[in-house]
Amino acid sequence: MTRGKTNERIRAVRVEPSDYESAYRAIEVLQNLQTRPNESIKTLADIPDYTLVHHPDKETFGVRQILDIQDEQQTNGKVFKKFILGEYKFQTFRQIYKRIENIGRGLLSLNLTLGDKILIYSETRYEWLLTAFSAFRHVLTLVTL
Repeated sequence: MTRGKTNERIRAVRVEPSDYESAYRAIEVLQNLQTRPNESIKTLADIPDYTLVHHPDKETFGVRQILDIQDEQQTNGKVFKKFILGEYKFQTFRQIYKRIENIGRGLLSLNLTLGDKILIYSETRYEWLLTAFSAFRHVLTLVTL
């Protein structure tokens, strides 16, 4: 069971109450888990189109700039890298949609065709997801390492 810090209302419970390794799920969807954000969305490629139509000016994809990286000595002697980050900067779904279109044009300029495979070799970044959406839109197979 998890509780919000500012509210004592129970927000999530274990999917399998007797299994301590079970995932937690929000109370609102415990019995009726949604598999799609909207019934009109049939594939991942549909998501950018849906968000452009329904939420064009809503902010999404917050990114923080790395301002500094400092070494932080731990009590056990290990040194961790501490990232000093700036404020979040958000883009709208309209801006994201435009980037997905531009990435798609770039992929097509490589003469990729239906079903070709593209490899994304990257740490988790929002550009990774934009490239994935572009690949889905052009029916390219996404391969990861």
